[in-house]
Amino acid sequence: AMKTMRAETQAREDDRGFDDVASLCPREDDDGGGRWPIASHVDAATRLHPLLFATMHDADIERGVLKVNGASLSSDDFERMYVGTIRENAMLLAKESKNAFGVMAAAAADERDENDFGAARSVRGGALYRDASRVNHGCFPNVARFDNFDGDFQDPSKAFSSPSSLSALCEPSTLRLLAIDVIPAGAEVLMSYLPVNEPVGARRARLRRGFGFACDCARCALEVRWALEDGERTGDEEPTETYDDATTAADASEAAEEARDEATAAALTEEEQTRRADRAPVEYALWFMKNMCAEEDCGGTLAPPNPTATHCACNYCGRVRTDDAFFAQLAGGG
Repeated sequence: AMKTMRAETQAREDDRGFDDVASLCPREDDDGGGRWPIASHVDAATRLHPLLFATMHDADIERGVLKVNGASLSSDDFERMYVGTIRENAMLLAKESKNAFGVMAAAAADERDENDFGAARSVRGGALYRDASRVNHGCFPNVARFDNFDGDFQDPSKAFSSPSSLSALCEPSTLRLLAIDVIPAGAEVLMSYLPVNEPVGARRARLRRGFGFACDCARCALEVRWALEDGERTGDEEPTETYDDATTAADASEAAEEARDEATAAALTEEEQTRRADRAPVEYALWFMKNMCAEEDCGGTLAPPNPTATHCACNYCGRVRTDDAFFAQLAGGG
């Protein structure tokens, strides 16, 4: 009886989890209908479907659930009840790809030292959070996302728990959205889906292909204007390469475009680099100095770990920067 009760409890939890995922965007009616799922999700679901069907079929034979009222289920009924159609699975893949948060692996122990915050990290998985997934993207975000898979919330050097919140949940799966600065009442909470230092062409292309929208925020408008002046891409261009597989096409095109961006940036003269830096508004440059991690190749976002903190922590590499260090940098002009 206890085993049956546990199984029924797990089934109810699985149903709630599925309902939470199904409620996420994109939905069938997004963008006037018909846009989702896109080709890459259909390709993935098509490849996955035979494996999913076989796995579910074998598992359900063991559990003896392939009969309804004593009659064996047909393949079509089994697909409808347990596996889902290719389109239904493509929609679930779309929801996962648009809403999942990457779970980063900690830098390997032999790659770390106390001064090397930028050691290489890789994505070890993904996690879905029903409420956090509803937070929209902002190229100038007002919150930064921190997770606790490696126990960062218990790290005394970062002081994530303030005296008034020592009882806050610190489970490994806990996710926190920390305000970068004071957020006015009524303002929308925004996080960056990408590293905040991503160039405009790559950033807007990744948002369009990966998340299904064209960003038209004030930062993008300004940087698109600069890109047009400089003869560089804006992120609105269509891929020029063609492949049989839609996912491969997107990945290969993005990699090729980023390589071209890097080559173009490397070829800039010092004079041109200075000219481009000087045209940025003061408040624009100040935002990056204050809120972007200074570690090379990091691109993480800094946020105070508690309301009374006198330091900020990076949500990517873990670097801690004191307020005194920021003011010293500001006084020194960068």
